[in-house]
Amino acid sequence: MIKFFKKFPKITALMSVREDGNMKINHKSGRSTNNSRGEFFKKAGISRGKAYSALLDPGSEICVIDKLSPRFISGTDALIASEEEIFLSITVADCYPILLYDPVRKIIAVIHAGWKGISEEIIPKVVNRMNKTGSTYKNIHVAIGPGICQRCFEFDRQLFKERFKKYQAPIYSLNSGRSAYPDLRRIILTQLTGNKTGKLERKNIEVINDCTYCNAENFYSHRRDKKDPIDAMIVLIGMKSVKF
Repeated sequence: MIKFFKKFPKITALMSVREDGNMKINHKSGRSTNNSRGEFFKKAGISRGKAYSALLDPGSEICVIDKLSPRFISGTDALIASEEEIFLSITVADCYPILLYDPVRKIIAVIHAGWKGISEEIIPKVVNRMNKTGSTYKNIHVAIGPGICQRCFEFDRQLFKERFKKYQAPIYSLNSGRSAYPDLRRIILTQLTGNKTGKLERKNIEVINDCTYCNAENFYSHRRDKKDPIDAMIVLIGMKSVKF
């Protein structure tokens, strides 16, 4: 498994890899397709009943979670919480996992950032929501997990012009046909840091520069594997309570 935010011992922030097994949730039953998720939670030292999972709906919907929330949340691609012993989770298989943590205000968030959510600026929306609950830009730390790289992400050129028209080369490249190749990781970083005063500080952003499509040994990939239902990795974040 991959660990994020290593300098913050109170935070559990993890991503599974291929050897951990398929973590995809069955959306109809609200359950995983096998026992991999339970084994993963056990390795992480987390009670399965404390995990809250987004049943993904690609876009920019955000849900704030507390201990009365259902364990499986439909219609959202981002979860936020500010209580200990709540572990937020998403699944990914080419889309980018974004984890956020404010150690001062004790706020956490996780985002499933696919091209649609990125184009609808779900990431700045989550940051703004955290700000409304007391966070400040300088206190928010971010981890960007593995996702599909620019070379592997072929995208319709016309749709790119419609959805990403504000971005300029070299954040994307074009071929001689009808395709564009957006650099989603770079777009994410641009949305997080921006050029205006008050955006997140680059020193507080950690990035894993690995491609889920290229690295078949370690990651599932929706585009590469072309499975239905897809196999996927889990990403989770939570604050453990301090025991004295």
